Amino acid sequence: MPQRNDASWNTVISGCVRAGSFLKSFELFREMREGGFDPNGFVLASILTACNRWPEVTGRGIEFHAFVLKVGLFNDVYVATSLLHFYGTHGLVCDAQRLFDEMPERNVVSWTALMVSYSKNGYPEETVLAHAVIYGFENDVSVSNAAITLFDCLERVEDAERLFYWMKGRDRISWNSMISLYSHGGMCEESLQCFSDMRYDDVRPDATTLSSLISLCASVDCV
Repeated sequence: MPQRNDASWNTVISGCVRAGSFLKSFELFREMREGGFDPNGFVLASILTACNRWPEVTGRGIEFHAFVLKVGLFNDVYVATSLLHFYGTHGLVCDAQRLFDEMPERNVVSWTALMVSYSKNGYPEETVLAHAVIYGFENDVSVSNAAITLFDCLERVEDAERLFYWMKGRDRISWNSMISLYSHGGMCEESLQCFSDMRYDDVRPDATTLSSLISLCASVDCV
């Protein structure tokens, strides 16, 4: 290309990461810096994704963490969450927790990344749920929904039920998450009862709700 700009660098680096050409993405990042271009949050999130997927580059991911702090992009919640994913992926749970504590902003993706970091590395999910309470996220529906989804992946039905009924507020995603959980477990009666309770709670089902129910009915004898 005769002329390159931020958008072209973003595109080619993210494309290399998606294609699994992680070493090439690092080389392009170096060329971008040498060409006088300052990487933005999008580029750094892509580079950190490469670090997540390439086990041999733990040291390089830590270097990128230092770079993120240097250029002032730690305030970008998506960059910080990508760092969180990196530490969790490489088994550095204490570092992931420390980074999470230092994040100036957190969202449901951040909480989910922390939960996954704990669960992947053999720690009880109750630890991070208790942490959510400490930070005042116990009433955050999005965080609770993420926890239900995590319990679904871990096949921990009773924990998901306990959290669901403990929630002070439930939205359509909350109900869909529970119906999906029951569907995945082939729990026909519980799934249909949850659907009935959802309607009673005046929450309107959507395509996701019906898809879970249809999949369940197709796989087991629900009628």
